[in-house]
Amino acid sequence: MNAFLDYLWLPGVVMSVIWGLRSGAIFRDDKNKHPCWEYFYQFTSNFFGSLAGWCCVYALAVRTSAAHDLRSLNAGDALLFLLALLGLTGHFTQALVGLVGAIEAIAAAVGKKLSG
Repeated sequence: MNAFLDYLWLPGVVMSVIWGLRSGAIFRDDKNKHPCWEYFYQFTSNFFGSLAGWCCVYALAVRTSAAHDLRSLNAGDALLFLLALLGLTGHFTQALVGLVGAIEAIAAAVGKKLSG
């Protein structure tokens, strides 16, 4: 298992590059005046989101290999699994943007309620 964990970064980088290239092609807008900047943004956003997912997979693999039985895993490991799933499918950054939007909406609602 240890040799497997040593080389887990290789498929992570390859898949992250593929997700980045794929997203740049999917989200291309022909009406945009600066398509190379939009392509760069989409590539980096999805590349680093996927790479973060692979880092979560690595951390989860280390945690599960160190656990004597799976009952010792906790809610943090479940969160790692969720983040890994979001990252590996390319939805990590989209989920973060949605989370920030939800926090902003909650803060605006609380501020409106407190101001009267």
